[in-house]
Amino acid sequence: SRQRQLIFMRNSMNLHHIRTKIIIACILVAALAALSLIVGKYPLTVKGLIAGDTMQHRVLFNLRIPRTVMALMGGTGLGVAGFVFQTIFKNPLAAPDIIGVSSGASAGAAFSIVFISSGMIMVTVSAFAGGVIAVLLSLILAGFTKGSKSISIVLAGIAVQALSQTALMIFKLAADP
Repeated sequence: SRQRQLIFMRNSMNLHHIRTKIIIACILVAALAALSLIVGKYPLTVKGLIAGDTMQHRVLFNLRIPRTVMALMGGTGLGVAGFVFQTIFKNPLAAPDIIGVSSGASAGAAFSIVFISSGMIMVTVSAFAGGVIAVLLSLILAGFTKGSKSISIVLAGIAVQALSQTALMIFKLAADP
């Protein structure tokens, strides 16, 4: 009974520490987001925003708020991606470049720029496709091996990264100077 109480107290203290860290992180993110709304080349004042200054409203709603929202969304997406990689590989240092995603995306973007179109949407779609192809190729190559799956995926990722870097160099050579 005493041992159960100690375990319960230890677990509740851990939950309290985790909750405190989450609250501090949220406060820090909110403060940085608020700072992002204020900082910029064009000065914004509370007085000007309340008075209805059209230029300050345009700067706030057309530049600062979209910038802040995109920064929060991008940071959240990268954090989730990092968490997924670290969970899959059971390694706190795991990153997308381990299985060749970064190099595959670079090769896909370069392919689009050289052979298809240098438009923003097409380059983005090609970069995404290159990253997905790199992941699929890494998983297919890892499927041919026996043993530990995570080590096989990492080794296949290194091979895919080298292949993608080679393709990127070929695309650079094929590009019109």
